[in-house]
Amino acid sequence: MKPQPPKPTQAEREAELRSLDERIGEALRADSAELRASPAWGKPLPDTGDAQVPQELRMAFKLLKNSGNVPTEVGLMQELQAWRDELTRLPPGGPEAEALRRRIAERQLLIQVRIERLARTRSL
Repeated sequence: MKPQPPKPTQAEREAELRSLDERIGEALRADSAELRASPAWGKPLPDTGDAQVPQELRMAFKLLKNSGNVPTEVGLMQELQAWRDELTRLPPGGPEAEALRRRIAERQLLIQVRIERLARTRSL
């Protein structure tokens, strides 16, 4: 059996903690100055378009999106946005516009149902 190293004394532990606190404080002060120099300092974060996604699922969706694996709901939202963009280019009273409006309404309902289910189950 190996001999155990001696346990640090209370004074040694307190000194080590003070040292760590000082290093953390220095790092925070340095980072804070760097952050304040940013042109985005004090401005709101850009809208990511995930306001409909429940708060507890946003990080999971973001990780999936960043890895190239878009969740079904995000894909549906992207398709919905493409349809909305297309609708702005169509004549408002035409039959194509009306059919597209119906598809948009159906897709909105589908997305809402899926997101409500995600919020209820709190899982992907």
